[in-house]
Amino acid sequence: MNKGQVDICLCAYNAGRFIAQAIKSVLDQTYKDFILYVVNDASTDDTFVVAKSFLYDKRVRIVDLKENIGTYAGKNFVLKNFAGGEYWAHHDSDDYSDAQRIKKQIIYLGREKLDGCGTAIDEFYEDGVEPRIPADSELVLDHSNRQRHRVNIYPQMVSSWSVSEDIVDLPKLKIAMNGSLLFNLSAVKFLGGFDGHTKIGGDSDFLWRFVKFFKFGNTSDVLYHRRFHKESLTQDKITGHDSDIRRVYAQAALDKHKKNIELQKNGKMEEALRNSTYNFYYPNISFKIYGEK
Repeated sequence: MNKGQVDICLCAYNAGRFIAQAIKSVLDQTYKDFILYVVNDASTDDTFVVAKSFLYDKRVRIVDLKENIGTYAGKNFVLKNFAGGEYWAHHDSDDYSDAQRIKKQIIYLGREKLDGCGTAIDEFYEDGVEPRIPADSELVLDHSNRQRHRVNIYPQMVSSWSVSEDIVDLPKLKIAMNGSLLFNLSAVKFLGGFDGHTKIGGDSDFLWRFVKFFKFGNTSDVLYHRRFHKESLTQDKITGHDSDIRRVYAQAALDKHKKNIELQKNGKMEEALRNSTYNFYYPNISFKIYGEK
């Protein structure tokens, strides 16, 4: 393990319009000890070309997948084959981070004795998209770019019991924002990574499993900027918040979560752990790696 190194995973599919800003915000971090893994998930636009333009920075690796496998299988691919630092962080391809994000999260993780943490979020809305996620602040129009912004602050501490509500409308169950997450890598590997069999909803499934066995919270510092736009999977009719496929997956994940909580309550910790541990699944696919070896 490389002490202090952060493995940052940025999975991208047809993100050519946004990905340069996302990558640049990572490279501009004041915390310099990281490797950025950009997973090009068989994009059909210029995502790969834009990502390659950042290979001048020796901290950038591009994993070019020949088939689309989804963000969770993509994360598993990096976890199983490459990640070897002390920390593991996420970044979405259409968002950007504050330059202090990684540094402040590592400090927060140590100070609060946590195994994982997210941040407060600056949400900004494009294309007439309306909010669905609860927040304590109102939308404010930025006249310079005609975008609407609001701040969303997530719970300071999250426990297994606080996320056991009977709810399958996942955006309304506030745990953390996936793109802002940073963990001790050993904890993520302990749980066998993500549900690589799904392309939607795996963030909540992972967090529900994580908070059963590890300490998790969120800093109230606004360190991550999340873009809401019509091209995202969450806005798509087939895969979006109101889609049948997302609700079915959410219900199955919730049922599993509640079952494992009951096992814990009854002292059956080993069985709960087995049910919560995955195997870094990703499909057998062709790929090519670009960047410093």
